[in-house]
Amino acid sequence: MQQSTRKPGAASEPLLSIGDIAYLVRGLAKEPLKLVEACRHLAKTKVLVPVERVGEGTGRHALYPPDDAFIAGVAIVLGNASMHVGNSRWLADAISIARLALPGWKRAKGPRVLEIVFVPPTRNATIVHDGTQADRRAQLAKVKVRADDVMLSVPIELSKIFEHVAASIERARD
Repeated sequence: MQQSTRKPGAASEPLLSIGDIAYLVRGLAKEPLKLVEACRHLAKTKVLVPVERVGEGTGRHALYPPDDAFIAGVAIVLGNASMHVGNSRWLADAISIARLALPGWKRAKGPRVLEIVFVPPTRNATIVHDGTQADRRAQLAKVKVRADDVMLSVPIELSKIFEHVAASIERARD
């Protein structure tokens, strides 16, 4: 895996190409041969956002911050379950919330569950909790949803996805 270290203002973390991101999330993909194409699609739909003014111009590739590999991992896992981020607003919101949960996971490395809940007739909410019922109820209360009113729940083990990508990054550094 080749990584560029050109990053305005902070050279500590290398920037990643789409190929690098695909390489790092390859163990999460149901169809690894289509992974680069899937990551390009994530970039086109703005799930992955390149660093500004880096890699622009003829013959250059867009470069992405390392955190985008973690977000690509979440999107790939959702896609494996036929929940494609570009197909619905609630999935796009879930990706945004996963992006917000990443720094907390990096600090604490504890369990993180992203849960999308549906309450009839048309309400949905996305929460992140530590996997315990007490924290789940507390997070649902923050978005004004009673746990007893939830009819459908889609839990996503963020910490497992993040751990997988973090391990891939460490292996790639060796």
